[in-house]
Amino acid sequence: MIRRVLILILFDMTLYAGATQSKVPWQELAIEAIKTKNRALMNQLLENEAKAVNSGVSILNHAIASGSKEEVRFVLEAMKQNSKGPKLEDYLQYKSDKPVLLKTISCPGSKWHVAWSPDGHYVSFGDIGGTIRIRHLIEGEEVGVIKYNDTALKLEWNSDGNALLAWGMDKHAIGSPEISASVKVWAKEQKRVIWQEDYDEWAWNSDRSVICVANRKGVHLWHIHERKIIGSLDLERFPKMAWSPNGKTLCIAVGHSLLLWDAELRKVTGTIEQGVKVYAVSWSPDGRLICVGKQNEACLWAVFESKVLCTMSTQGTVWRIRWSPHGSCICIGDQKWTQIWNYAENQQIGMIRHRDWALREWSFDGRLLYLKVHGSVHVWSVLKRKTVWSVDDIYNDMFCWSPDGSLVVQVGGEVLLIKWDPISGDILSNIKLNGYRMGISPDGTMICIRNLAGLLLQDIPEGTSRYILNCDVDVDKVAWSDDGSKIYAVTYDLAKVWDVGGTALDRAIKRVAEGGDIEIVRELLEECTNLEILCSRTLLIDISRIASRIKYVRPDTYKKLCEVISMIVNKPGAPL
Repeated sequence: MIRRVLILILFDMTLYAGATQSKVPWQELAIEAIKTKNRALMNQLLENEAKAVNSGVSILNHAIASGSKEEVRFVLEAMKQNSKGPKLEDYLQYKSDKPVLLKTISCPGSKWHVAWSPDGHYVSFGDIGGTIRIRHLIEGEEVGVIKYNDTALKLEWNSDGNALLAWGMDKHAIGSPEISASVKVWAKEQKRVIWQEDYDEWAWNSDRSVICVANRKGVHLWHIHERKIIGSLDLERFPKMAWSPNGKTLCIAVGHSLLLWDAELRKVTGTIEQGVKVYAVSWSPDGRLICVGKQNEACLWAVFESKVLCTMSTQGTVWRIRWSPHGSCICIGDQKWTQIWNYAENQQIGMIRHRDWALREWSFDGRLLYLKVHGSVHVWSVLKRKTVWSVDDIYNDMFCWSPDGSLVVQVGGEVLLIKWDPISGDILSNIKLNGYRMGISPDGTMICIRNLAGLLLQDIPEGTSRYILNCDVDVDKVAWSDDGSKIYAVTYDLAKVWDVGGTALDRAIKRVAEGGDIEIVRELLEECTNLEILCSRTLLIDISRIASRIKYVRPDTYKKLCEVISMIVNKPGAPL
């Protein structure tokens, strides 16, 4: 009680203005008011923040992030009944026209990797020495450490944010030249590493609840929520692995056979003999087919019918397979050639020669294929069946597709935003921006670019610059929160957290796409209808794009998003 009174006194003396203090009192109070349903404390917060709509919006966004319909309803009712603060429609329609600096955190040392937890409360970063630190953003405290004695390679949170997985390299002994790759699982509840295992290959299932690790001792499947190994296979040969899109079946290629491991039964339920050694496996987006890469050929295996549908001849050993998003085409690659096949017609529709391994990535609609070839890039059109754009002098790992079909690629000291006509394959626009690509928002609509002025946020569909974040010094890494509302920018010795906008409805819908409660969206849409707030056509298009991407991978979430679309279009004055 005394602590709360002291916090209230401090809060009354300090109005929120994007301050960089290590403690932000209103955030702690907001969490307490929401969790305890304390109407008096919530009214105090809203009254003291009468001139700062963004603070009230942050309170509403926290309730949305919690995933609780009751907490969202509590905040909405408090906003409606509070007469001294902004009106409810101001909160629902608020979208910041400039970024707000929420916090500055001291974190010495160069950063190689940054990852934000799904709830936005924790951030992890790995430095050049192999040390990974986990911080609580609101409290600003370090809550955990993962250590590698050589190098940290990758950081990734599981879907509910209760565990952080780290991949890195450990030396066998001090001064020893021998190193091995290992994966380590850090649990938020225990605040320590609860499991680690050496790996040669690894694979997540679609909901990130089970990770499969393959090494010399065999294949091990670790369940993140159950905190234990749920399956092990003693295999003598080095395996290749791929999860089915629904995350229920793991295909393991070992020697001349494919093993199908059932995640629910937790055992091998089928074996498919191939006759020759298998080098690559990949599931179709709908989970009905497996493409199997062999020497001088690739074949399509129908899982449920247990038969080969077709065989595709290649120029060498197939090491890489990439399905188009809708499953109509397959990109098959060896060390010298990349072939594109239309599997329904069982015919090759394209072939590109390259001097070395190539990176292949389809656009979201599957009409264009990006190929990184040694020292250059090609964009190949399915409709025209030829290369429609190419460029040399490229940073090979700095590219991405946006949902609207734009390609974002780094060429020298410039970032190119190239948009194609989805039907003809012709280039519609080519925007050049000075700087270096730092990261793209989760929904693919915003890109962060580092230049001399700071961090530039560029709207990809509109082709316009939104605003610049002043970071004073060069930024090492950038990480977006899962809902795309915040940016975590890391310099050599500091980390800054920025709020970069998005309405409450935008964020709620993105939470549904991550597995959140659709009833929260229903509550917000009902309030928008009562206040005659219209949803934008852009929002409707964004939801449709998200839904189309996850149609086969997460069918339950796809149905929820289709329901959201139906709710929007059936409202009076809805966009068509």
